[in-house]
Amino acid sequence: MNVNTADVNLVGSMSLNEFLEIAKEEYQALTGIPEAIPFDKALLQSHSEESLEAICGTFCDFIDTVILNFMDHNQFFSENEFISYEPAMYCDSDEQGINEFDCFVESIFKRNGKYHFFRIGYVFTYKDIENEFTFQTCLTAIENSLKSQIQGCYQNDKPSAF
Repeated sequence: MNVNTADVNLVGSMSLNEFLEIAKEEYQALTGIPEAIPFDKALLQSHSEESLEAICGTFCDFIDTVILNFMDHNQFFSENEFISYEPAMYCDSDEQGINEFDCFVESIFKRNGKYHFFRIGYVFTYKDIENEFTFQTCLTAIENSLKSQIQGCYQNDKPSAF
């Protein structure tokens, strides 16, 4: 079965404001802080290892959500076929001292007894959530990676090699 991913488009499925609201709740849950602070402020103000790990975890959960929404919205895989996701993350700072959150997510789906793996890696900084345009650019990069993996999955009828 060949799939034309040119018509597949998920950009705009989540606005920056929606992301920030969800991220605020996720960050609060991961840190256990009693009062939620805006995620974009936490991103700029956090320096402890615990809070940086929570920010990285929030970004990994975001990637997983994008993958699940992409698969479900475009009817490639359903939520019932989703098995699990494995995040890997690393936080560092660049030459200017800007925190970089290196996130890698592997989402696993199962259909007809076969496992299908989709892997997305992305390095986030505060610049990715500065405005709607930069946020949508981030979504586009994630979407494009998924499109190539979907093509490989459906053309070869094998798990994606990415």
